[in-house]
Amino acid sequence: MIVLKWSTFLAKNDMYQIRADLEKNRLYVSFKDDADVEYVEQFVDEFQQEVQKLEPGFSVINDLQEAGRLGMGIDEALIPSMRLLISKGVKKVIRVVADSDQGRNLASRFDRKSAVAGYTGMTVYSLEAAEKILDDLDESSRENFGLYVDASKNRLYVIYMKSMTTEQIPLLMKKVQIVLKQLKPGFDMVVNLQEVKFFEKEALDNMTPIMKAIKAAGLRATVRIIHKKSMSDERRAILFDQKSNQAGYLSRVAYSLEEADKILSDENLQEMKSVN
Repeated sequence: MIVLKWSTFLAKNDMYQIRADLEKNRLYVSFKDDADVEYVEQFVDEFQQEVQKLEPGFSVINDLQEAGRLGMGIDEALIPSMRLLISKGVKKVIRVVADSDQGRNLASRFDRKSAVAGYTGMTVYSLEAAEKILDDLDESSRENFGLYVDASKNRLYVIYMKSMTTEQIPLLMKKVQIVLKQLKPGFDMVVNLQEVKFFEKEALDNMTPIMKAIKAAGLRATVRIIHKKSMSDERRAILFDQKSNQAGYLSRVAYSLEEADKILSDENLQEMKSVN
């Protein structure tokens, strides 16, 4: 049985909704229309009540698709709530924003504040994508990766999390083969390496067949997301580049999902040349 708890505060407009899904151990937060700092205290109280009902290792989906103007100082006022997530053992936070400049700016604004609170959130452009990533993550503790296809963009999103070992590779190959059937030739791929703590060398060596399968399915361009000024991320990206080079394609580097999507959506993007 799914136990749901809704908390909604109505003032001037339906400003926000908070829902704790106890079965999924997941918190849903959505902002709608304009939000002013004067209502933050009420939000924080209800937010704390809902978080208390979840177990350590919970996840959060923050839906900002319908958010309007956020009053000055509102994100600053939310930092204590963001810190509460850390203290209660949050595992993953995903923000859903509109696929627009306004949506990406909003995501960047929240990213800066969550970094102050001590965590990094992931950004996607639909609830479906957020649910898919978290469901894949929860499906098995052995699967430290997530795959999502945005059919409207003909784009594959791959995120690696925690540690990747050789035991993961057959599972990854199986799921890649499934999602490739949902894409058309000429698709793009975004690979997020920001959540990886360790990538076993043998696992990376064994990824060449997967990369070749992706290339053979009609890959057009690839962007890898890493942390800015992170030596470990840069070394990992170089190792990935070496392997993808062997598979017949090159990639670009970005420091956020927003930047990666901008690179791939640029009308002036020149197709990356395959390695002969």
